[in-house]
Amino acid sequence: MNRMAADSVQSMLGSLLEQPDPQLVHDGAPACLLVIDSLIRRDPRNPSLLRDGCTAYTTYATAFLSGEADAVRAARLQGRAKEYGQRLLRLRGFYTRAESAPMPEYEAALARFGGRDVPDLYAVGSAWLGWIVSCPESMEAMAELPRALAVMERALALDERYADGGAHLVFGTYFSLQPVGAGQDLPRSRRHFERAMELGGAEDLMPRVLFAEFYARAANDPELFAGTLQGVLDSKVSDTPRLRLMNAVARDRAARLLQQKDEIF
Repeated sequence: MNRMAADSVQSMLGSLLEQPDPQLVHDGAPACLLVIDSLIRRDPRNPSLLRDGCTAYTTYATAFLSGEADAVRAARLQGRAKEYGQRLLRLRGFYTRAESAPMPEYEAALARFGGRDVPDLYAVGSAWLGWIVSCPESMEAMAELPRALAVMERALALDERYADGGAHLVFGTYFSLQPVGAGQDLPRSRRHFERAMELGGAEDLMPRVLFAEFYARAANDPELFAGTLQGVLDSKVSDTPRLRLMNAVARDRAARLLQQKDEIF
């Protein structure tokens, strides 16, 4: 029964990612999230369900709650993703014992994760950092930043190609969002974005949109911003099924950002 439930959730999430209509997924995905919540409540230590719940909440918040008007809701859903992710890592006793330890001990525990753990580390790192970014005024969130970064750095070190370079995309966004003189590193941000675009390939449009939205904006480069987004809108790539939803979201986001260009710059 547990295996069947986990397989059903993975099939459902895969089906959502293959949908070409973002509005359909926007309207229907919350019901899927509630189903996942129910399954996790019945089987709270199932690693597949926890990982899929973590990923599903992160993906929904990232795809559909990126505007300022959605900030409170985004933080709430990213918080649920983070909760599931941390519960997933706590299934390993060595992680639980080091969770609140000083950073050297915490990093030593992370070093015990290997290549087969990359999906878990990536899901948790994405959710955790997404929650922190969505709570910019929270001292509690900022206090957790070093540990969240360490999780994603471990995933990146183990397999930079996982999720088409998704860890690079996370770090590209992170280093562009930090305040000037307090963590912002635009050269480093650009290197991560460029590697993510390289690993994602021409058919993956979202890295280019995020490169424009975060890097070009932070670099105060309106020409790069507009040129990159227009390139996304002009792209004639034939979407592979697993990219269909996110490419549709990317095109919608590119069009919206271009309309806001004069306000942004």
